[in-house]
Amino acid sequence: MSLICFFINFQPIIIMKKVLVFILLLSLGLTAAQAQKKSTKKKSTSSSSSSGNGKPWGLGLKFGEPFGLTLKHYTGGNAWDLTLGRSFRSRRHDDYYYRSGGLSATFTYQWTKNVSDVQGLGWYYGLGAQVASRSYYKRYNNGWYYDDYETRIALGAVGVLGMEYTFDEVPLSVFLEATPYVELTPATLWIDLNGSIGGRFRF
Repeated sequence: MSLICFFINFQPIIIMKKVLVFILLLSLGLTAAQAQKKSTKKKSTSSSSSSGNGKPWGLGLKFGEPFGLTLKHYTGGNAWDLTLGRSFRSRRHDDYYYRSGGLSATFTYQWTKNVSDVQGLGWYYGLGAQVASRSYYKRYNNGWYYDDYETRIALGAVGVLGMEYTFDEVPLSVFLEATPYVELTPATLWIDLNGSIGGRFRF
């Protein structure tokens, strides 16, 4: 019980997480802007970063928020990604201790761009949605949180900004991305900034 309260009130960890995600977003944004300025090719130009050398599917793992299995389909200058995962973060919401320990499904549609100076490297951005199960632990007047909880379904909008490198000699790609989240229900307009890294087997 005391351990739960320690994690809830340990605000420096939360602040550090927000700072790191902000730096990640800023780095991705600056890199993407620079790549777009340098690119002289049209959108129709294909490369291994967007098509995976003729391999339109990618299946792998995503480490971050949430952690899970990712399936991505590449269609030229566009792609879609489906992530089935589990969340481990905790936060407060009203008089409840909000533990995001449930399963989630996230779908995003993405627009992909190639970095002309580096073969196999691309960046992408997109929008989507997430549905997840959340556990709400009740907080009482003495400030403690107990194992008296209820499970709800959360729905929110997701954005994505990332970079992906596709290897030439092996059917593998690695990626780094930031995924801001805006919850629609039950915690309306609650915003969270998340980041993740991962890899996919291309086929």
